[in-house]
Amino acid sequence: MHDVQSIISQSPPVDVTKPYDADNLKGKVIVITGGANGLGAHMVRKWASHGAHIFIGDIDDAAGEALVAQLRAEHEGQTFHYLRCNVVEWEDQVGLFDAAVRLSPTGAMDIVVPNAGGRAVWECYTYDYDQVESFRWRYIQILNAIEASRGYLAWLKDIIGIYWRK
Repeated sequence: MHDVQSIISQSPPVDVTKPYDADNLKGKVIVITGGANGLGAHMVRKWASHGAHIFIGDIDDAAGEALVAQLRAEHEGQTFHYLRCNVVEWEDQVGLFDAAVRLSPTGAMDIVVPNAGGRAVWECYTYDYDQVESFRWRYIQILNAIEASRGYLAWLKDIIGIYWRK
């Protein structure tokens, strides 16, 4: 029997009932899709304040570039990049992860946060919605994130769901 955690460098399960140790983020390389606005931008700012190197993939070029400029001015010695990435396009995600590895100060990625979404939740489950496109979108998000992060994923909907069930 193989130990999956050792094969793909997967971290042990996260206990979401306990606060995380922000010191663990110092020097880590984080790639986030949908990081230019809203919740994604909030997470980016928080992680930057804890010393992380961050790569933002998004389709809002103006917001992404402005956020990176702000972070570079506020946090010397850290790496921040914005890369255009439409998460429904396979090539965009591969390009994001390739660039992140190439430009990373460590030559690797530690954490991938698949935060971007291509559709509102209610649009993904209507009968007239293109099911092939829906499958393709989920497949791209999941496979790219797993490959790029070597298994270190933050599934926001699962973490939030656990929090709200309590």
